[in-house]
Amino acid sequence: MSNIRFNVKDNSNENSTFKIAVDDAISDANITALRDAIDGVSIGTVGQTYLDLSVAKDAGSQALPASPFAQRETKWLASYTDDVTGEAYKKEVPCADLSLIVAGTQAMNIAAGAGLTFKTQWDALVKSRDGNATTLQGAIHVGRNL
Repeated sequence: MSNIRFNVKDNSNENSTFKIAVDDAISDANITALRDAIDGVSIGTVGQTYLDLSVAKDAGSQALPASPFAQRETKWLASYTDDVTGEAYKKEVPCADLSLIVAGTQAMNIAAGAGLTFKTQWDALVKSRDGNATTLQGAIHVGRNL
């Protein structure tokens, strides 16, 4: 099992890292699809993507994001489960695109648009610590002091 590490830059030129487990045999095309799905739910700039031992995969962008709301402290808290053991996990995605919130909630809309793309790529590619397939249950907006 390998890890993919995504670097996300906020509007203040501060960086955050988002890391998830994937199958060792993940293709470059699938890495790019997963990167694009993360880019679709984050308003930060998704920069260099690395597979495992910092093997550069996608160069991404080094530019500052255009939105002043792209702040690394604004995150999606993604909840997912191991499809075999049922164990629950959580990961934070920096620079949440809050336009994806379902009205009246703090939840990302994962039934359509960028949220659905994020869920589809997640379910297809992200592994648990045990190497099992996972299912994204949802994502909610949280603010974090770093």
